[in-house]
Amino acid sequence: SRTLLAAYGLQAASQKSTVLGKFARHTLTMPLVVETSGSTADRLKTPQDASTAPDAWNEQAIGSAGVDKNDSFKEDEKWLPPDMEATTPMLLRHQEKVRHQRFSRKKTLDFLERVLQLRMREGDNVLSRPYLETMMEVLNQELGEEGSCFGINIPASVRRYAAEPDFLSFLLLLRGHVSDLVVRDNRTLCPEILRIFRTYFESDGSTRVSKEKFFKALREVLPHKEKEHCQELVTYFPPGGPTTLVNYEWLLLDDPYVLSPIVYALRLQHLEESLSLSERMEKMVRSCVKEGGLVKLENMEAACKDDSVLAFLQPEDFARAFQTQLEDLAPGVEQKSSELADLLKNCGIFHELYFPALPEDDGALGESMEDTTGEIQDVAM
Repeated sequence: SRTLLAAYGLQAASQKSTVLGKFARHTLTMPLVVETSGSTADRLKTPQDASTAPDAWNEQAIGSAGVDKNDSFKEDEKWLPPDMEATTPMLLRHQEKVRHQRFSRKKTLDFLERVLQLRMREGDNVLSRPYLETMMEVLNQELGEEGSCFGINIPASVRRYAAEPDFLSFLLLLRGHVSDLVVRDNRTLCPEILRIFRTYFESDGSTRVSKEKFFKALREVLPHKEKEHCQELVTYFPPGGPTTLVNYEWLLLDDPYVLSPIVYALRLQHLEESLSLSERMEKMVRSCVKEGGLVKLENMEAACKDDSVLAFLQPEDFARAFQTQLEDLAPGVEQKSSELADLLKNCGIFHELYFPALPEDDGALGESMEDTTGEIQDVAM
């Protein structure tokens, strides 16, 4: 029954997610649950609808030279066809067919996580460059000529499992849409919420709270979450009214085998929020670019002050993005636009706005006076 309830919730969450609809509605992507005929038709249309996008290489089958995409999961398909499309990154283009190695989830994630940890350890000198560049450098150092084949197979594997949050986050990272920090936060988002809930709710030795208390607590640890997203989460709760007791530990368990709809929706929403802010930053950087592809500090600061969200950026964030010491931060400092955008996307504003944190006041979690009863609809079946 848990699997059946999860399937209904996952299907609803996947259909509502804009980031999943844009980046994972693809014939090569394995769905988490069987979809209706209508949604399947939409999936088949998506690659064609997105084929003119600037980064359409991930909206199409990798190396799609006349290959029947409906046959992509046949066991006898052992090759990835040549791919020299202009929309494919130079590092992934290949004139010859490449053996399809069909990496497992574990092998794919283990490798991607290892590269991520390497970049986080190395710091801003590496984080200012695309993740894909670092990945290919690591492969070339470790595997030599075989590194290219392995590297081409990684995006193919990520694409196959992109309906799952772990792989969707790395897909966005490989494409340069989000930063390493966002991927790390997305993977630890629900364990952190669960840790906070355990700290505050287990004083009575129980993991059961009312739906209303759960919802209020979630609003408190994620205060910047939009009301529309909060209301959407209510539909994934078990049946019953606001006073119905639920086990918050079960709802927040990030189980890869039976994924909780609450966990799935929270992680997809986090990617949507982070992607929106990343695109906002990129647009702001482009508006400040001068001759030579450089951006001046004073122009960037002035533009961010007029933005309701980017105004949250602190002097320390600008010092990091412009790769200078805080005391040396002054008008006239310049940075390449590409490096500036990548470093801004690794600043703490993403963590501050979208990662769970304890409320600043000392009140009990979930005991705020805010009336959320109207938002918690009775979804009894």
